[in-house]
Amino acid sequence: MPTSVMLDDELVAALRKRADELDEPLERVAQDILRRGLGQPPETPDPQTSFRVRTFSSGLKPEFAHLTPNQILDRMDDEYYEKKLQQ
Repeated sequence: MPTSVMLDDELVAALRKRADELDEPLERVAQDILRRGLGQPPETPDPQTSFRVRTFSSGLKPEFAHLTPNQILDRMDDEYYEKKLQQ
């Protein structure tokens, strides 16, 4: 809920300094400080639970890892036609 509050210049300067140090928005820093002052925990997401990156095996051969998709397709085509010629 948007609310206006009059703060001393010294408090605003201290809040801005803290926000710069934490690389956080001024609003979030002020809210966290107010929450702590009221005995509530700060509302910061736990980085371990905020999101998960799901990984999977792509089945890509290690010798193809540094190649572009077109280069990979070219090599796969080469392997395919080599096998065809050997039959």
